[in-house]
Amino acid sequence: MRMQGRTMGIAGAALVALLPFAWLTLRARPQADPPLSMVTLNIGRAVVQAEIADTIERKARGLSGRARLADGSGMLFPFVPPQRPQFWMKDMLMPLDFLWIRGGKIVQITADVPPPSGSGPLPLYRPAVDVDAVLEVPAGFAERAGLAVGDLVQEGNIP
Repeated sequence: MRMQGRTMGIAGAALVALLPFAWLTLRARPQADPPLSMVTLNIGRAVVQAEIADTIERKARGLSGRARLADGSGMLFPFVPPQRPQFWMKDMLMPLDFLWIRGGKIVQITADVPPPSGSGPLPLYRPAVDVDAVLEVPAGFAERAGLAVGDLVQEGNIP
């Protein structure tokens, strides 16, 4: 009986000693990001289902590493207050169009931005004026959809 008590005591002490390590290990494991919020955008005659990059980390990651983006889909980057953000194509695998948006209108389109092709410095892309959002869509989408500067960008579903 005495041996059994001692064994239980040692096992209990070992368990207590290992708990902090177990907690640190679980805490250090990367946590999966919750799914991105989605928004439907009506732009001119086009409809885009866009993921919203609503944190600094999501804005930094953007669409990096994705092999393709379906027509009619994109990623929206909101900016409060309005500003002239710089975008680059780090780790991008596909070309994009950038729709620079201010006050619910397209104020500039940067079309067919290529993914990086080499090891040199990456070009930076920036709007000419402050914007409150940037929408990244597949390259050529703006032209195929007939989008132009001045087109309204409205949140919501088509009636």
